[in-house]
Amino acid sequence: MILSISIMFNNLNDTTSILYTKNLEIQKEYIENKMSQTQLSILTNNSQLIGSVEEISNLCSNTATNIIKNFFRKCPLSGYNSRKCSMCNKTDCTILEKAHSSYSDRPTILKNAIQTLWTDDNVGINAGNIFREFILLHKNTPMFLLCPSCHRKYDKIKVDKNYKNKNKKKKSNQCSRNKYKPTIQYRMSTRNTKNIKWSLRKYST
Repeated sequence: MILSISIMFNNLNDTTSILYTKNLEIQKEYIENKMSQTQLSILTNNSQLIGSVEEISNLCSNTATNIIKNFFRKCPLSGYNSRKCSMCNKTDCTILEKAHSSYSDRPTILKNAIQTLWTDDNVGINAGNIFREFILLHKNTPMFLLCPSCHRKYDKIKVDKNYKNKNKKKKSNQCSRNKYKPTIQYRMSTRNTKNIKWSLRKYST
């Protein structure tokens, strides 16, 4: 059963497939045009975030999810006009969700964006710059419009051979991440020191 599902998603995982390359080109053009016009205030948020890459990533995770919904709301990916799922080919879907390519999921892209700007855990990073870089990195990996059922199935298919090892490492580090949380609230803001998490949620809408 697992093998058959993997085969079903070949077009989404094949970097040479028409669907993969088409959506990637659509995204690149959309980002280039949209970035100069967008009014998403989170992209001009001057809050300074201080901490490790992992700490900042945990803090920004929910905002990154909202950015995908808001910034790419009208991105004409394959199936956009016909409300067609790119997997089961069902049309007129009431709900279509944006699924990241298995090669680079949303948390990985966010961490890469932070890593690009990160110096060390004592130097602040402008929040707006993080999310701007996060969007720009979507020029390198496509998203696909899937119905909720296919999205759930696709999320179970991982092409990264180290995925299981990464998951084990993630679970083993859960306690250490949790102990950072009280520290993040204090360390990660130089301005608006009381409510950095509330601030990011506010600016993401």
